[in-house]
Amino acid sequence: MTAEHVNGVKVIDVLLAESPVKTPTGRTIHFKRMVELVLEDGSTVYGCTECDYTDSALGRIRSHLSREHWTRPVPRKVTGGARRSRPAATVDVAGLSVADLLNSAATQIEALNDALQRVAEDRNTWKARALKAERAMAKLKGLLS
Repeated sequence: MTAEHVNGVKVIDVLLAESPVKTPTGRTIHFKRMVELVLEDGSTVYGCTECDYTDSALGRIRSHLSREHWTRPVPRKVTGGARRSRPAATVDVAGLSVADLLNSAATQIEALNDALQRVAEDRNTWKARALKAERAMAKLKGLLS
């Protein structure tokens, strides 16, 4: 539901509104609920996709969406994580020798160590991304003040 006319001027093209912020890889981010309207006189304005509200400033469209079309976010179901309970592994040790028990324990320890390494690598990746984001936010804060 986007306006077909703005202040009596016909809309000739509807484009996805671009965010001024890019992804970490440099790709353009397009807003889902805001569009850029190209008018017949060559000017452009921004519009709300949920109603006919238009404005020359993208920020006012964002405010409009927050004020007029706000919806409660759907909570995401948390899966996995450190608090996940697992059934205890049961092994019948009555028929096993000490050497078999040690081999079994060594295999399980190796598997746990591999899993721990993957978690540590994942943590390091996320930590690097977080630090990079903090530096970018500090830079933006410096530019805005």
